[in-house]
Order: sequence, then structure tokens, then C-alpha cells
Amino acid sequence: MEWLAGDARASYADLCLKAALETATFESFRRHASYTPILEHVNAETGRQYLKIILDGGYSLDEVLEIIEPLQRLGGPILYDVGAGRPLSATALRYLKVGIDIIAQLGKNLGNVIEIGCGYGGQAIILSRICSIQHYTFLDMWQANLLIQRFIEESNFHVDYDIKTIRQSPGSLSADLIVSNYAFSELDMQLQSLCLKKFILSSKHGYLTMNTGLDGTAFNAQAARHIASDVLVSLIPNAQLAPEVPRTSPSNYIIYW
Repeated sequence: MEWLAGDARASYADLCLKAALETATFESFRRHASYTPILEHVNAETGRQYLKIILDGGYSLDEVLEIIEPLQRLGGPILYDVGAGRPLSATALRYLKVGIDIIAQLGKNLGNVIEIGCGYGGQAIILSRICSIQHYTFLDMWQANLLIQRFIEESNFHVDYDIKTIRQSPGSLSADLIVSNYAFSELDMQLQSLCLKKFILSSKHGYLTMNTGLDGTAFNAQAARHIASDVLVSLIPNAQLAPEVPRTSPSNYIIYW
């Protein structure tokens, strides 16, 4: 979360560390004021849209409940009425919708996966329950990495994995798929360039949900701090732009290849 201002970034990092180490904090961190604006802000209406897309795609409600089960209970998530007959985590539904998009793009055998900016590991958990993954590499700030490890271990995550910071990885890492839910787009230009060099340009496929790089984004005042979308597409072989569906901000988009 390099884009956060100093105090907000410190509060987020401190909460990640505290949740990793203290059971009482872990049991409720996903509804904490320092955390919800960053990673648990999907609202009920967006959750309803995600659920409709998922059900229209052929998943039954029972299948959805089974897939998102760990994210329904760990970390004390806020649960919403999304028309499912019981309250659900809208964030979990977003991760499942991303997973369905990735399956449509690549199929269910994902091979080696790298994720940039993993929060508490929710996307990885959902992907592991609907896809076959050989190895998963989590890349985040060190405080978040400790929380990721605790969260995925308590979710019974069954995939071989490692957890690193962006700068910690020596040389470059290649993957069959690289994923990022907004995090890559929110890094400053220096770290974005480092991610391109070390991970993105050497990976076969990618699915990056973006909220910077276009005029009029929520981060437009900091536009000079982020790589423009047309530059990214020109740098990444075979990259294409697609709209985010549902669009959670007017200028959000997907880069995939």
C-alpha cells in the first residue's frame, strides 16, 4: 500500500502486524477502521452484482457458499444482505468473480501464480478452491505478509507457497499467471517499474485490476506517480484493456494477457 499517506500507511501496517500476532485482533481485523477502507470496502449493492454474475455463470448458491466459506468466518468480516437468503462477504464474492474471469481466460490449471498486493490472502484462497495451482507466490509489505501467513494457514490453504516483499525477491520471477487487485496500480511509478522488470514482463499471463493510469481516476491528482495505461499495454506483450465488470469506479479497468 505504497500509495497511502504516511499516517494511514502506518496505521494499516500496524494493524496487519497486530492481527498477525494477537488472536483478539485477528478475529475482527476485517471490520477495523484502519482496514475496511483499504481491503473490505465492497458494499452490498456491488456484492449483489457480483453474486448475479456468479450465479448467471452456472454456479449454484450452495457451491458459492462452499467456495467462500473461509472468508465468511476468518477475520470477522462485515456480512451483507446480497439476496442470497443469508448474509455474505461482498469482498469474498469479488474474489470469486475475479476467479471466474481468470478461468474464462486460462482454464482451471493455473500452474505457478504470483500475486502483487495480497491483503490477507483472500484471492489466493478462492483461486485454490476453484482451480489447480502448482505454486503461489505472495508479494506484499512485510507486516501484511505475516498476516497473510496466519490467515491462509487458518483457512487450510493447501497449495505450496512462499511469501516475499517486492524488493526481497532476488533477480526476476516468472509465473504462468500474475494477479493484482488494484495493488499494482496503486504503487508509485518506481515500484511499478520494478514489478514490471522482476515479475510482470516475464510472466506468461496476467490479470491486473487497475484504478490508475487513465485520466479521471480516483488517483488522478497523483497521475504523475503512476505509469499510464497505454504505456503499460505497450510494454506488456499481448496485453489488452477491458472494462471492469461491474465497474466499481468510472475509470477502473482490467489489463490482461
